[in-house]
Amino acid sequence: MPGRQMKEFPSSNHVLSSEFSRVRDADPQQRVEISVYFKPRTELDAAALPHEAVARKSAVHARRVTEHEGDVLFLREFAELHGLTVTSVETERRLVKLSGTVTQIQAAFQVNLGVYTDGKRESRRYQGTLHLPDNLVESVESVLGLDDHPIAQPRLVPAIAAPHAQNAAYWPNQVGALYNFPTDANGSGQCIALIELAGGYYPNDITSAFSQMSLPVPTVVAVSVDGAINNPDDGSGANPEVALDIQVAGGNAPGARIAVYFAPNTTQGFADAITQAANDTANNPSVISISWGAAEVDWAAEGSQAMQTMNTAFQDAATMLVSCFAASGDQLATDGVNNGKANVDFPASSPWAIGCGGTTITTDGSTITSEVVWNSGTNGTGGGISDYFPEPAFQLPVPIPPSYNDGQVRRGVPDVAGDADPASGYNVVVNGSTLVYGGTSAVAPLWSGLTALVNQAAAQRVGFYMPQLYANRQPFREILQGNNIYSGIGYNAGPIWNACSGLGVPNGAAVVTMLARPAQSGTKIGGVQWTQQPQLRIYYQGVGNEILENRWTGSTWTPGATLPVAAVPESALAAVCWTDVQIRVYYQDANNVIQEYCWTGNSWAQGTTLPTAAAGSALAAVCWANVQIRVYYQDANNVIQEYRWTGNGWSTGATLPTAAAGSALAAVTWGDAQLRVYYQDASNAIQEYCWTGNGWTQGATLPTALPGTALTAVAWGNVEIRLYYQDADNVVQEYCWTGSQWTKGATLPPAIPNTPLDSLAWTDSSGQQQLRVYYEANGAINEAAFGASGWETGAGYISVAAGTAPHMKTAAATPAKSIPVAV
Repeated sequence: MPGRQMKEFPSSNHVLSSEFSRVRDADPQQRVEISVYFKPRTELDAAALPHEAVARKSAVHARRVTEHEGDVLFLREFAELHGLTVTSVETERRLVKLSGTVTQIQAAFQVNLGVYTDGKRESRRYQGTLHLPDNLVESVESVLGLDDHPIAQPRLVPAIAAPHAQNAAYWPNQVGALYNFPTDANGSGQCIALIELAGGYYPNDITSAFSQMSLPVPTVVAVSVDGAINNPDDGSGANPEVALDIQVAGGNAPGARIAVYFAPNTTQGFADAITQAANDTANNPSVISISWGAAEVDWAAEGSQAMQTMNTAFQDAATMLVSCFAASGDQLATDGVNNGKANVDFPASSPWAIGCGGTTITTDGSTITSEVVWNSGTNGTGGGISDYFPEPAFQLPVPIPPSYNDGQVRRGVPDVAGDADPASGYNVVVNGSTLVYGGTSAVAPLWSGLTALVNQAAAQRVGFYMPQLYANRQPFREILQGNNIYSGIGYNAGPIWNACSGLGVPNGAAVVTMLARPAQSGTKIGGVQWTQQPQLRIYYQGVGNEILENRWTGSTWTPGATLPVAAVPESALAAVCWTDVQIRVYYQDANNVIQEYCWTGNSWAQGTTLPTAAAGSALAAVCWANVQIRVYYQDANNVIQEYRWTGNGWSTGATLPTAAAGSALAAVTWGDAQLRVYYQDASNAIQEYCWTGNGWTQGATLPTALPGTALTAVAWGNVEIRLYYQDADNVVQEYCWTGSQWTKGATLPPAIPNTPLDSLAWTDSSGQQQLRVYYEANGAINEAAFGASGWETGAGYISVAAGTAPHMKTAAATPAKSIPVAV
């Protein structure tokens, strides 16, 4: 039996403001169904869970059954004692639903329910704190459903409400095109969940909108949560929000299934919708889009329990590789609250949700010519510093400004941004008419559609990917102009991150490139300039040991081929362009045999099997005189061997010196008829070996480098050589052969210890020769670029999968009004 001692449940404390007055007691015979959520028992280690999303969800669900078995038993006994009915046990959601009359509920939780009014509507509420038995008070996270008042508002604004002249309106897929969303993906195989707290949709509106976008009509299904249904005739005025969400998400991922979760607009309905979508095994969403919210201070009036359950629901979603996007609000930095403070919107402020801010765009044809923070005077993007959530670890790489309210640094909102101003708004078909809407509620489904494209291209869902984006901001264009200030309260735009537009707006193709196919940590890199077109091709190993290709087309990186090969983990890689139109990639199989894979100009095919190399041998390859290939590797005795393709067949080439065990190798053609091979000797000095056209000779002794450093070399200007290596401080260094002597070159950025390295000389479409160096740092393969302006950060970012779930930084001592973030 449950413990007889009843204790206060502090996080349930409700404090109603003076605007609410009690009208009468709640109907004692009214039946109420409540949701009781348990706290997460243990931290889930993502590294120990299956990588595949469905298998991971099954593993989490199975674990929850065991973890909460005792909690469910105690709650059943408590319900029986008070005559309550257990209507549902869903331990995968950490949820048990109970039903009873108002009289039974009041007796069970020692609370008084009444009907209150704020002059606008009546709703069931309570004041004070609930009570729970002593064997449940520590395990229960929230008791939701005793009150039934609306908690959230849709975050959209019609064009007619904008006080400034409308500039333009765009169909949702046109906005995606403006942000360079890739056109070779459509979200096929993905499901986007939309959370809707009122209203509904008419199928004819969807058909009409997608016809005008010249897109196939996506599959749209309505999912009932807590009895709510698709009801476009409910009179709530929420149909435009539902239509906007469907048409923006589907307009940018028309191949995705759109599941619309209709829930009551209560704390219970909102939380239940999130947990139902995240754990749905029928529709299996990979993305959740939320265009409803309220200021944190409004949620806090309900006690901390609802915010905490929403937050852990988002964390559960992240664990199951579901990305959750939330609008940051449309009433500038005050979030529409007249309390003299800056207020951020929840759930956008949850550190496990991805907050979405808004901008105003100006375009010329298919190009954005100007983009600033959306602020029309009365409406504009929400954003700021949370009063309740500490700064998460993923935001540490960027400068979060102090809060306007108290000067403290906590969770910053938003994370990302996109077009939201109704003056540059979205065409939406609603109730048979084409109207124009804006609001940050458009940005959440916009990013959700982009994420569906990422997931389609990825080997596995990307889930909560803010750590990757904050560490590697290359896929963003920063928003540097504007503010979200209202009545002197708010924040300005600025570089890196700001409390109006977060990291900025996306280059969609670059986001897909960075996230869709992450590299395994420690992958080697091989690259070529494919001379058939002015393109770069980079080859690296994915998390499943597959070899992946990324292509630089002159303006953006796009995913290339996946080579169907069985490479050994952390295989050496080398690549050459042969006869101007073909590419050869070299790698090691599980038996350390060197294998060749060939791009013939139209397709990939298995090439020649080369000799067996030493385990862990490096590979280097060059195309010599445009028709011959030289491959260098280390044999079992650490001797460097050469293998030659002469145009008609492969043959054994020269035997070069003995290198340090596991030495890196680099090779380069110099001038028209010479070769240079670089390796590290036993004392860690870099040595050069030279083919001058008649024989091999010892070349220069170069600097002593980090033991086991990677090496890469590139010919520059046909008469110079650039060699790159890592020094003892993990900094990438350049050494230059100018045609007559070696000299110290540039100092590049620090990299991870024993970073992979590759370098390419690239002639762009304007005929200018440039250098590119690739290395691993900050959780990504990064590019350093040398051109007319000298060295600068390049454009090629590929995320490196760390294999663990992102963890939040929690405060050592949680402030009294702070909600602890479960990790």
